[in-house]
Amino acid sequence: MNVQPLFKLMVEKKASDMFFTSHSPVKIKIEGKIMPGNKLELTPKMGRQAARELMDEEQMDYFNRELELDFAISKTGLGRFRVNVFHQRGNVGMVMRHLTAEVPTLEELGMPAILQELVMFRR
Repeated sequence: MNVQPLFKLMVEKKASDMFFTSHSPVKIKIEGKIMPGNKLELTPKMGRQAARELMDEEQMDYFNRELELDFAISKTGLGRFRVNVFHQRGNVGMVMRHLTAEVPTLEELGMPAILQELVMFRR
């Protein structure tokens, strides 16, 4: 399974997370809402292939021993992604989070103006 187009989809749709679960389509989270990223239902084999595509040999060995692995990857032109690969109900599952370099302002986060003053206090 080629997961490369899904990274691009995440960035284009401004999705924060992507979820791979067997017997379900890939899902993406946009502004707190989880929705299908495509219509293709993942088979257990496709889930394993997607995870293998992202891991190197050392990571695969660790995952096979521990049944869970966290790592980060960079995709040129798209950014960095944090990845968690795990076993769930006997199948491989995966969650990816897009790590953006932009830090939102307090206004963008909808925080009250008083916080701007509070964070500047020494104690």
